[in-house]
Amino acid sequence: MDLIISHVKKDFKNKPVLQDIELSAKRGECIGILGGNGCGKTTLLSILAGVINADSGSFVVGGREILGQKKLCSQVIAYVPQGTPLFEELSAKDNLRLWYEKDELKKELENG
Repeated sequence: MDLIISHVKKDFKNKPVLQDIELSAKRGECIGILGGNGCGKTTLLSILAGVINADSGSFVVGGREILGQKKLCSQVIAYVPQGTPLFEELSAKDNLRLWYEKDELKKELENG
């Protein structure tokens, strides 16, 4: 399943974090996202995982646009962190949303 990321942009408080990000990969390719602290790696991965929304752009997987479609995104995207699965930059709620479907999270919190 090929993927194409085009023109992804994200600002926080009018500060550009991601500007016109483009990336493509064919099935079976392995990609590394490298960069210094604060360059937007976590933001990009959070957008691609469906945790936060991009301000603009496109993320096509297997010919289907999935940016902004959290349910579809969770069906075709998996994110495996190297260390702790929590992002310091995200709130506790957003960290939970990264790992749980909305209904599943609600059920877990109610039964907790």
